[in-house]
Amino acid sequence: MDLKEGSVTGYSVLVVAILLNIVAGFLGFPTWYVFFNQMVSEGFVNAFSDLNVLSFGFLFLFYPLIVGLTAVNVLKLID
Repeated sequence: MDLKEGSVTGYSVLVVAILLNIVAGFLGFPTWYVFFNQMVSEGFVNAFSDLNVLSFGFLFLFYPLIVGLTAVNVLKLID
């Protein structure tokens, strides 16, 4: 991977992550920033137990899947 591929992929992932955080805010889901801060202040077990099923799905399934697919598809487009 050269500098161009890394930069384009990185910025694409960044833009998608920002958009996902905006969507999370509108839908009332915690973002990774909120979840991390809650882990620091309350501990992992308490932060984790505060997640409902939809929030868990968003943080641990949907968010990484969308970010990962963004990176894969951008790399395919660049080649």
